[in-house]
Amino acid sequence: MSTLNVKPLPAHLVVDAKEQVISAEGLEISSLPVTPLDRQFGVWPLRALPAVLEQVIWSDGPSAGSKMFAVLDAAKFFDLPLLLTKEGLQHRCLFSGAALEDWGEVAPWLVELTPSCDLLRNLMTRSEQPQHLWDLRPGVFICGDVSLEDLWRHLRRFTQLRAPQGGKLFFRFWDADTLSLHMRGICEDGLAAMTERRY
Repeated sequence: MSTLNVKPLPAHLVVDAKEQVISAEGLEISSLPVTPLDRQFGVWPLRALPAVLEQVIWSDGPSAGSKMFAVLDAAKFFDLPLLLTKEGLQHRCLFSGAALEDWGEVAPWLVELTPSCDLLRNLMTRSEQPQHLWDLRPGVFICGDVSLEDLWRHLRRFTQLRAPQGGKLFFRFWDADTLSLHMRGICEDGLAAMTERRY
């Protein structure tokens, strides 16, 4: 079984705190002391990740096999699908069919990030510039050795949950606050169920 490391986007990470890790087989949720990138004026080459995250995500280098994904909330962007297409990044909406047509502009989008993409750098940067997204808290990171298609199938299982009264409710796991509260509140069996591969 491949390991999926679910990590909240940087705005959710605790700055200047001791590392905290919650884990179950196949899942690790980390809170790390992270300082966002600044505008990097006069720096070359530009960093895409703060050093502490680079060590965790690509400890053996970006070509070592581990992939980095983000599930981004399109409601926090101006035309996220267009942005992802312009960057040439593999991406796919977690909604499909009528839900994609009706809600695609505010839906969660899975994207495979590369070490050199501008989007990754912008997600990790805090400044007054509108393209720097650190403070928006636009989603969550997932790292692992899985394909975008397989991860998409896996994550789609969690977009809606059965309500106790019947029917279904959206589960906004792509929201860093929602995911963090959920992961800290469920037992190890629940963590195992979220990471079990069924594809």
